[in-house]
Amino acid sequence: SLAMQQGAIEFARVWGNPPLEDNWRRRNRNFQESPALVDLPELPEAPETPAEESAAITVTLPDKESLLESIPRGPESLQAMNKDLEEAYFNLGKLLFFDLDEPALSIEYLEKLLENYPETHRKPESLYTLFLATNAINGNPARYAEQLRTQFPESQYTKSLNNPERGTGNQDNVASAENYKNAYNMYMAGDYLTARSVIQNTLNNYPLTQNTERLLLLDIMIGGKVDGREVYQQRLEAYVQNTEDTALVELAKSMLADLTGEGLKKTFDDGYSVPVPDSIAYVRENLDPDGELESADPPAYTFEPDQTHIFLLAMEPQQSEQNKNLTADLENFHNKNFPNERLRTGNISFTREHAVVIISPFSNADEAMAYREEFLKSFNTDSLTEELKMSSFVISIKNFQELNKRKDIEEYRTFYQESYH
Repeated sequence: SLAMQQGAIEFARVWGNPPLEDNWRRRNRNFQESPALVDLPELPEAPETPAEESAAITVTLPDKESLLESIPRGPESLQAMNKDLEEAYFNLGKLLFFDLDEPALSIEYLEKLLENYPETHRKPESLYTLFLATNAINGNPARYAEQLRTQFPESQYTKSLNNPERGTGNQDNVASAENYKNAYNMYMAGDYLTARSVIQNTLNNYPLTQNTERLLLLDIMIGGKVDGREVYQQRLEAYVQNTEDTALVELAKSMLADLTGEGLKKTFDDGYSVPVPDSIAYVRENLDPDGELESADPPAYTFEPDQTHIFLLAMEPQQSEQNKNLTADLENFHNKNFPNERLRTGNISFTREHAVVIISPFSNADEAMAYREEFLKSFNTDSLTEELKMSSFVISIKNFQELNKRKDIEEYRTFYQESYH
């Protein structure tokens, strides 16, 4: 975009030309724990570049027609944009409450989600999170509980409301795991109705544990034997939409592909494929109670440019105090430069060394980077230095969850410089 190209000129002027080198909630983590992490290489220092060389950089700016053509207008493009925005409101709402302990901001995002997308498939979990967040600020959570019980009586979130004494501590996890193993063995022996009874009792007694998503998928598989093909397919499709565990989602997708005939292979992230001619055989290898679902030692951060992103400006707490008008200045900047983007600004105490300003949401990395380029070029406030502005970065929702666990901003900046520039 024009903003990104103008920003590239300013970046080159200031920094020169560096070489290129090669579960659903934090406090109540239900499902897979994060696997082991690997160290990232240190960021090489950029060599000094003469000012005249930077100034000589030329950029061909797009004409008006090409810019207008890039604006999405068709129904499919608009539908995709709305879907991205729907997911952004949902993910940010959960992130702000469970990971960042910001219930008021979480409520704002989730209420906007339900206002703009009243039929969203994320509604049960959103209502449950709104219930918890409203309760955390001593508000009135009863209306959210009533909506859950009325509209989604069979949801696991409703069962959690109805059984508040059951938490997600170690005893509940152990009990649900033992029940899952028993139900799995009954399923493999063909005793489907007894297995389903064990699963349903477990889901009622232990609504939200780290085993819930496995229990739900096993119940769907039993449904494939006793409920018929149509119900089985519908439940698999809904499971894919609403499940957080990526390994279980991939397993459900493979089962769908086997069912519909649209594809008989499962493709792994490292680029190789294995045939999946039989869902049951695949389940034996991947859903066994003693089996592992995730590969070992993945990198700390992954570059996923199509995921929802946020813009982050980190500063020392005393700098944050000096920038008391920063939020208002940013709102004015947004109204002038991004009037149709529905951008929101939040302030969060991240660590003792850093307070952060978050701007969100952006549907993908390109939109977030375009915002950053415009920010570097056009945003001015007396107390915000150019050096501090240049320290800003963009980050996907998934990576921000990891950053919030690790609390190492410089480590992420290394990944950011390698992946986004």
